[in-house]
Amino acid sequence: MILPARRELWADSARGLAILAVVLGHVFLQEGPETTWTMWGPAQSAWIEFRDLLLPVRMPLFFLIAGYFAASAIARPWGTVLRTRTLSLYYLYAVWLLAQTLFFLLVPHAGTAAASTVRELAAQLTYAPNNLWFLVALAAYFTIAKAGARIAPVALAGAAWVSWSAFTDRLPDFFDRTPMPEYLVFFLLGAYAPGLLRSIRGSAPLVLAGALGLMAGVNAMHDAESRMLWTNYLLLSTVAGVTAVVSLLKLLEAQGLLPRSTVWVGRRTLPIYVVQLPLAIAVDALIGLLPREVAQAIFGNPLVSSVYPVAVTAIVVAAALALHHLVQRVAPWMYRAPWLHRAPEARRATPSPASGIVSSRGAR
Repeated sequence: MILPARRELWADSARGLAILAVVLGHVFLQEGPETTWTMWGPAQSAWIEFRDLLLPVRMPLFFLIAGYFAASAIARPWGTVLRTRTLSLYYLYAVWLLAQTLFFLLVPHAGTAAASTVRELAAQLTYAPNNLWFLVALAAYFTIAKAGARIAPVALAGAAWVSWSAFTDRLPDFFDRTPMPEYLVFFLLGAYAPGLLRSIRGSAPLVLAGALGLMAGVNAMHDAESRMLWTNYLLLSTVAGVTAVVSLLKLLEAQGLLPRSTVWVGRRTLPIYVVQLPLAIAVDALIGLLPREVAQAIFGNPLVSSVYPVAVTAIVVAAALALHHLVQRVAPWMYRAPWLHRAPEARRATPSPASGIVSSRGAR
C-alpha cells in the first residue's frame, strides 16, 4: 500500500470545499415551502442548477479525501485504530446527537429527522443515524478498511458492489435508513489507492474536460429513464467532477494561487460539520420571526436572493468556528474523545479524533 508521505495543501483545500458545499446545500434547502419568504425566481433557478452540479461531487470527494488521509492510520495496530478512530468517532456522534436532539426540541425543524421519543433516539444511536451519519460512516469505514487491508482488491470490489446496489436501490429496505452503503467505495478507494488521486495533474485542459463532463452527466441524470441509467450518469459525473476539482486545486497550488482560506477551513471541518445544520435551521427560524411582508421585502429582492445562500453559508461557518472556540475551552470532550488525551500513541497517530473530517496543524 502506498501511503501519503506528507500533507498536501490541495487535499486540505478539497476537504474545505467539500464541507462548504455541504453547508451550502443545507442552507439552500432551508429556503422552502415553510419559510416566510420566496426567493427571486431566476436566483432560485440558478442556485438549483448549481446545487445539482455539487450533488455528484461533494460527498464522494469528502470520502475520497477522508480515505486518502486514512491510509497511514489503517496501517496501525487494531487497538490503535479502534481506540483513536472507530470508538472516538462514534463517541463524537453520540455526543452531538444528544446535543442536536435537545436543540431540535426547542427550535422548529420541519423536514429534519430529529428524535422526539426515547425509541427514536435509540434508533438513531444504532441502526438509523440522523444527519450526523457521516461520523458513524467514518467509524464503520475505518474498521472495514482495516479489516480488508490485506485483501484490498477484494474489499474494493465488494465495496463497489455495495455502493452500486445502494445507488440502484437493490439493497434491502433496511439500508435505506442511511446513505452509508453508497459511499463506502470512495473511502476505500482513497485509503487503498491514494496514488489515483496523486496521479491527477494540475492542468487547465483537464479541468475544462472534467467540468464539461460533470455538466453533461448532470444533464443526463435529469433525463434518465431508469434508476440504472441515472446511476451510470451519476458515476460519470462524479469521476468528471472530482477530477476537475482536484486538477484545479493542484494547478492553483502549483501557481501559488490556492486560496488559503479553503485550506484553513479544510483543517477544521469537524466543528463545522457537527453544528452546521442546526445553525442553518436557526438562521431560518430567526428570519421566520419577521412579518411575512418584511421578510419578503428584505430577502426576496433580486440582490439579496442572489447572494443569500453564500452569505448564510459564511455566517454558519463563522458561527460554528466561534462556537468551537468557546466550547472547547469549557468542554473539550465535545470535540475530542476524552481517552485520546491520555494516550500518547493516539496523539502521535493523529492530531485529530476525526481523520477525514478535521485536522490540526500537526503532520499525519
